[in-house]
Amino acid sequence: MTKLTGFDGVRALACLMVIFHHITQRMDPNFIPGWLSPILGFLIEGGVGVSVFFVLSGALLAYPFWRAFINNEKLPSAKVYFIRRFSRIAPGYYLSMSVSFLLAICIFDVTFNNELLIRYVSGLFFLSALHPVTLFPVEVNGPLWSISFEVVAYIFMYIMMFYLFKLIKTRSFSDALYFCVFVVFLSIMLHIIIYKNSPIINELRGWQHGLMGGAKMWMPIYNVVSLFSHFLFGIIASALMTFLFSKKQQKNKGFDYFILFNWVLFFVYAFFMRGDTFLNIPYYWPFFPMLIGITLICLPFTISVGTLLDNRFFMFTAKISFGLYIWHFVVMALLQNYFFEQYEGGRTTSLVVFFAASGLTFLLTYIIATLSFYLIEQPAQKWSYKFK
Repeated sequence: MTKLTGFDGVRALACLMVIFHHITQRMDPNFIPGWLSPILGFLIEGGVGVSVFFVLSGALLAYPFWRAFINNEKLPSAKVYFIRRFSRIAPGYYLSMSVSFLLAICIFDVTFNNELLIRYVSGLFFLSALHPVTLFPVEVNGPLWSISFEVVAYIFMYIMMFYLFKLIKTRSFSDALYFCVFVVFLSIMLHIIIYKNSPIINELRGWQHGLMGGAKMWMPIYNVVSLFSHFLFGIIASALMTFLFSKKQQKNKGFDYFILFNWVLFFVYAFFMRGDTFLNIPYYWPFFPMLIGITLICLPFTISVGTLLDNRFFMFTAKISFGLYIWHFVVMALLQNYFFEQYEGGRTTSLVVFFAASGLTFLLTYIIATLSFYLIEQPAQKWSYKFK
């Protein structure tokens, strides 16, 4: 048994969490009725879907490495690994970023200047995560900030696995876990160094100054090491899951109950510990990514939860999830510009406008993401599988 049951469902949930997070931000909190307030208050916490994406990516990408490690096989090819990663991310990302860049200038009256061009070029080379000025590679499409962080995490993971294979020649699983713990502590130390020594840019700092003002608020808390620390929980979860596979672990109802217990912990945490963070690492680190990691370890061995997560809607959503992520903010911006003037951050006062615009956001984004997958992403993926 090696099927990663439930993983597509988790990907779908992560994607929907992020979209709901951005949608709920549009509502003016002063006009939210009492019955809706706790619902939107919870949905706005969906920003942690970014952490879910990172943990899930870490688990999925590390899985072939752990299988090779446990089976005493050679390190997977760097060439194949990076070609497949590039082909999965770049085509859709480049199109979305380029369209957003042009829309910002042609429709949203953003002034073209050297700074705007530098941000765009940094995005093309996946370098935008390295500085507050470039953190958001384009206007109009804020969520693209995370793509550069994810690409850096891909690189960090391969380096980590390279040294794992190089240093632990006995293929001892316990030694491998010690190595992972060492990398976690190393990432914490590097994050602290970056956080303590990076300059704070106070000029035009704050979300009231747009995306670049927000970037100055986020960094250096958001840095390549702090986001990779989420990725690490996925790598470790993948190790433990692969180990259970190697021991022929059977499906058991106990794994279902354990996952449900973890989710209850998350709901409690999301309601009562909002805003809390550890070592200034975002997205409730380490508690939240740890819960996601535990969920991923258990899912393939569940009787019901994994199967329920892998329902048809979630499976389809997972398939087009990258497109949903990189296009939904553009759709929201266009709807606000042409049809719903007040449909922007914290300004929507009408529930009719809010639900109408949100419904259209989902409908149009699903259409665009479906086209993106079948016309751009899937052909690029098929091309990448020629390399073995």
